[in-house]
Amino acid sequence: PEEALKVANEARSLAKKSQNKYFEVEMLMVVADAQMACLHKIEQDTKKPAARSVLEKAMKVTKEAIVLAKKAGDKTILGWAQLKLSQMYLCHGRIEDAIKASDDASKNFKANGHEARGEILCMLSSAQAYFHLDDMSKATDLSHKAIEKAKASIDPEHEYAANEILQAIQAKQGGGRPHQEVEQDSMPQQSVQQIQSSAQPLAKPALDPVVVTQMVRETLAASIGSDDDVHMDTPLMEAGMDSLSMVAFRNQLQRQSGISMPASV
Repeated sequence: PEEALKVANEARSLAKKSQNKYFEVEMLMVVADAQMACLHKIEQDTKKPAARSVLEKAMKVTKEAIVLAKKAGDKTILGWAQLKLSQMYLCHGRIEDAIKASDDASKNFKANGHEARGEILCMLSSAQAYFHLDDMSKATDLSHKAIEKAKASIDPEHEYAANEILQAIQAKQGGGRPHQEVEQDSMPQQSVQQIQSSAQPLAKPALDPVVVTQMVRETLAASIGSDDDVHMDTPLMEAGMDSLSMVAFRNQLQRQSGISMPASV
């Protein structure tokens, strides 16, 4: 995790120099993920929470992402930054703040109208928070809603995550079976990426080629910071992208399309 954090910070510095707000927000969230991984490692190694100063440093990056996302004026990327903040609050044990951040993110995803995945993750984050507040009624309700939306969106990864929370609730109430139990302390420490990576993604419904082409063109232009027209057959490296801008390009396409893409894309 420490090496990943070092690389993430280097990427963030390059993103800042590019003056591309979308790219910079992307890299700030990558830094936040790396910091969360470091926090988890500290807790695993020491068997106790990280020092407050370490937690505050990690929180600062996430808040920076939100400020920058607001300046960019994009509700979708703001929603993802707020969701990241919710996950960070869960790591800090600031449960009420986590719920508020998740609610704010959900509103922005709904305003976009094409972010079912984001809405589902907000439900999961809030369900985890209510679980730790011992409000099993709300945790259960949100988990069921997440399952319904995940099924409608053909999203088995988050349907599975919601079922894991329901199993934890059942276990905590004394009705769970040993092999189904999920450790209470592990639940708030699942980042968005960890929940997503547990998936075995299924194929999504086909998208309109015209819409996809326009989506790719707009995302590419934002990633390389240029309005010049790029032929669709042009290799990305020749179009002016490097390895870092490719990360932002792939992540933004995932958000716009709702389709999970392997890291090799």
